[in-house]
Amino acid sequence: MSGRTGLSSPSSKLLETVREDGNDNPQGENRRSKLGTGVSPSSKVQWGESIYPVQKERARAADPNGGACLLTGRKVAIETSHTLARATYHVTQLEWAWGMKKGTLYINTRYNLFLRADWHTLFDKDMWMLIPAANDLDQLDLATARLEEEMRKYRRKVLQGATSDPQGESMPPAKPSFQDVKRREFGNLFNKKEYEYHFVPMPNMEEPICRYSGPNLDKHNEFKFPYNTLGTLKSHIKPHFMAYNAGMKLRSQNSLTVASQIFPQHQVYPDRSTLVTVQLLYFKWTAIVVPEDFADHPDEAEQGSNEDHNNDQESRGKLPRLQRSGNGKVEQG
Repeated sequence: MSGRTGLSSPSSKLLETVREDGNDNPQGENRRSKLGTGVSPSSKVQWGESIYPVQKERARAADPNGGACLLTGRKVAIETSHTLARATYHVTQLEWAWGMKKGTLYINTRYNLFLRADWHTLFDKDMWMLIPAANDLDQLDLATARLEEEMRKYRRKVLQGATSDPQGESMPPAKPSFQDVKRREFGNLFNKKEYEYHFVPMPNMEEPICRYSGPNLDKHNEFKFPYNTLGTLKSHIKPHFMAYNAGMKLRSQNSLTVASQIFPQHQVYPDRSTLVTVQLLYFKWTAIVVPEDFADHPDEAEQGSNEDHNNDQESRGKLPRLQRSGNGKVEQG
């Protein structure tokens, strides 16, 4: 592996940084994007949440691998883990970009929890990612492009209202509302029970994967970098969660350079353009300018949102919260 180069150093111009432990808070991250302004979403940011037992059971029940580790196939030392990190700073932006109601992005939904064993740490250290299947990634790209077009129309209406002369008109133009923007809800866009993903390592990934087909530890296959013979992996995690995770891990990288170090020349999918796509989706979702009236809109989580659209509402309010202490560390609340 010594012939492979490592990752590039992080850029000082990153849009946002997300970390599972919730201790990183670079300047400008803990802000809600609004049209022309930015305010701290103190009511929205959760510095981590413990996973309530019922959420873990739901994740196991929904898992197409029967509760086994996604990579190794083993059912021992299994941990329930987040794809979209518990301490994400992009809640409002993602709710808007993903067509959700305000306050309904629930980090502990079963569709954001998947099962893994000893690869937990390597996943959290951004050493590997899962890329959605081509059709699912195309759906995300198309839905995001349509939202961008809708936002261009919305901004034109805002500018027309700001430059109009009420004295020369019988009635001033109506102020545009976020409800005028047509958004595709990603929870409805993806409603299958399982999805296919492709394992993609970072260039400095060296650990072999031992994949077991049953309880007999002597029967296993070993896969080494670049793991191109591993095949597709199945999970109940919805593609927009996984695409966000992959884009976050690529956010500070030259994705084409990373791809050239990962993919063999005969690789068909995922390929170099795939990494560019997930990186761009991440930037589009997290840097999106959210309409001010949406950002200020009351949370609708307690108004009966559909649990299948990422919420698990019946357990909401029972979960122990993690509070950020004065020294910046995360503590149980």
